[in-house]
Amino acid sequence: MRPDIFILTEYVASEREHERFASVLANAGFVWTVTPPPTASVRKNRVLIASKFTLSEPIAPVANSIRSASANYLHVRLSSLNFDLVGLRIPWYESHHKEEKRRYPEWLISQLSPMVDRRVLVVGDFNFDPAARLQQKWIQEPIREKLMASSDRSDVEARWLFYTPDDESPSFYTGSRLDHAMRTKRMPGPVSIRYASRVASNAIMTSRIPSDHAALVMDFDFEAELERRESSIQSGAPKPMLV
Repeated sequence: MRPDIFILTEYVASEREHERFASVLANAGFVWTVTPPPTASVRKNRVLIASKFTLSEPIAPVANSIRSASANYLHVRLSSLNFDLVGLRIPWYESHHKEEKRRYPEWLISQLSPMVDRRVLVVGDFNFDPAARLQQKWIQEPIREKLMASSDRSDVEARWLFYTPDDESPSFYTGSRLDHAMRTKRMPGPVSIRYASRVASNAIMTSRIPSDHAALVMDFDFEAELERRESSIQSGAPKPMLV
């Protein structure tokens, strides 16, 4: 697994830790690293995107007072590949956060709806399995109704990207696929998509350390797409993305 772009959706680091991590990433070729600024309490989840391709400055979401919404949403543009990338973690609101939980779906839809006619990939921890229609209805139903494809709303067509976990992955959610992706109809589909629980024989999915989620891996062949548009460009290897 040699990703060109990867996304962390439960990134917790102090500024000093983040600077050290960004330096290690740069030495590995990920010279572009973006993450929302830490909250008042730095020991909180946020999203990080690291890339070997040039990333835009983060595109600020609409201001809001919803707990954890902005820190768990990161929108950048990759001009060289002509698409927008949104890293996302839908917060797991507790019962005493019910007001934020009630308001969050409409806020998220307000961020994504203006982009439905562009090439957009939304990747991360959605905190529900798109194949389990009754799971987490508070967030899944609004996304399906307002962002996903339907026969009479092709203008807002989008598609889920997810896959059954590999047989060797330990399951802490009874096979639930919480990390997945959603693409607009203009975004090309992946060449391959899979979950991985090990990298170079090292476990990346354990009970807690380093992660309690398997990694979602997607390969996109942007060079082949360019070849179709410009026959003089030679097709190359697919460009992987790791979540």
